[in-house]
Amino acid sequence: MKNLKTVKNRILHNLPLKILALFIAMMLWLIVVNLNDPVIDKPFTGIQVELKNGEQLESDGKVYEILDESGTVTVTIYAPRSVIDELSKEDIHAVADLSEISVSNTIEITAYSDRENDKIESIYIPKNFLKLSIENAMKSQVYITPVITGEPAEDYIIGDVSTSQNIVRLSGPESMISKIYSAVVSVDVTGMTSSISTNTEILLYDVEGNEIANDSITKNVDSVSVNAQILQTKKVPILYSTMGTVANGYVLTSEITSNPATILIAGTKSNLAEVTSISIPAEELNVTGINMDMIQVIDVQKYLPEGIVLGNKDYSGRTTVTVGVEREEKATYVFNEQTMLIDNGDSDFDISIEELTYNLPLELAGLADTLDSLSTFNVKGKIDMNDILAAYELEKLEAGTYQADVYITLPEGVRLLEPVSVKVIVEEKTE
Repeated sequence: MKNLKTVKNRILHNLPLKILALFIAMMLWLIVVNLNDPVIDKPFTGIQVELKNGEQLESDGKVYEILDESGTVTVTIYAPRSVIDELSKEDIHAVADLSEISVSNTIEITAYSDRENDKIESIYIPKNFLKLSIENAMKSQVYITPVITGEPAEDYIIGDVSTSQNIVRLSGPESMISKIYSAVVSVDVTGMTSSISTNTEILLYDVEGNEIANDSITKNVDSVSVNAQILQTKKVPILYSTMGTVANGYVLTSEITSNPATILIAGTKSNLAEVTSISIPAEELNVTGINMDMIQVIDVQKYLPEGIVLGNKDYSGRTTVTVGVEREEKATYVFNEQTMLIDNGDSDFDISIEELTYNLPLELAGLADTLDSLSTFNVKGKIDMNDILAAYELEKLEAGTYQADVYITLPEGVRLLEPVSVKVIVEEKTE
């Protein structure tokens, strides 16, 4: 009995033995816990690195660009299964502090979880350094150029093309901004018959026409509205007239020629319907005093009606006009009184022209070809009885013999050198 009590006291009051027992108990607890909720690892891929404290770089006029795709990392979490099962990709954050950048432009990446962070045993990032390219910041502004691709429908052309704004402001690395030569918005008008308006992305190009696409370049606007006018076309003649008188002894030929004689115009359907020709004012062709053909270059665009434009983009709008001038020829044309007409007669009287002992001569001047072609078909005479009443101060026609001027109708380009008059006999009618 005494021995048993001694053994008991040694067990109860033996410190090393107590420590050993506690260690064994803890190990047993860990084994149980690990068997029920073991520590496991899980990788979370595609975690975007969050940057902080970049204000100092920006205030120093610097910009940075992430290199080698180091801005996206894989984060591996070591934690009990119960914790791992609760985590998602959205809970994991990877952070790089720009205030801790090294001389080699690298920054260590750290990670944490929004949830159960205190229960996570460890976090591992295989590639835990962010690599940056740092250079001077640069700003620029570039005119926006609208570019039309394709062709509208047949008999249609492209009119005015405009954008909602014509300048884009750019900022970014000097190495990128300095290469930018143009900012372009493109619109396809293939087969179009009516005007279009569309919102179009602004693309940047270098001087060789290569697109510059870089996330580090910032635009004040990414797209603009582009309006492309589609106009219908129509071919019309150009009409001319002259002013002034050519030199004495010369006469204009009957035709004004031009090259081109017709032009293609464009406009809306309603505007085109009102235009059948383009008229050039006489002031453009002043023939005063000329004694040879006049050649004049005229800008037709100045005389296009409102809302009408040239329909051919390759045509300058200028036409070369030739006004023909020839020396005037003289000739005597024998005119028979039988070809004369009497206007405004009186039914109470017989009216006749005194018989001429010779045919009436007409002294004419004009183009040689026209004079040669004269005949009774294109030379007519007319006497107006109202002129007799006025000349002799008569209220009504009376019997008698009167002297009256003859109106001679001549072809264009022929003129009468001397006036012609005849005696008109007025007799009362007898039953």
